[in-house]
Amino acid sequence: MIISKVIREHGFTIEQVAEKIGLKRGSLANMIGGNPTVDTLQKIADAIGCSRSEFFADETAAPADADIPDEISVTWKKGKTVKYKKTDEDET
Repeated sequence: MIISKVIREHGFTIEQVAEKIGLKRGSLANMIGGNPTVDTLQKIADAIGCSRSEFFADETAAPADADIPDEISVTWKKGKTVKYKKTDEDET
């Protein structure tokens, strides 16, 4: 989750959001750094004017123009190697 980043993008600080939702800054920071409840996420979203889904934006998604290899190999702990090849179905 990228809660802190979304908070900043909406022009707020952790301290401001904590005050808006009735928490101490440290408590909110700990929740954000750990595993916040859905209720806490909703309170944060309401306080900064966004939806909860913004906290789950995929930061790891490859850009549309990324150079993705046609084949990769993965070796598992037990020594088994599996090769994955890109197919025509992978093209979107």
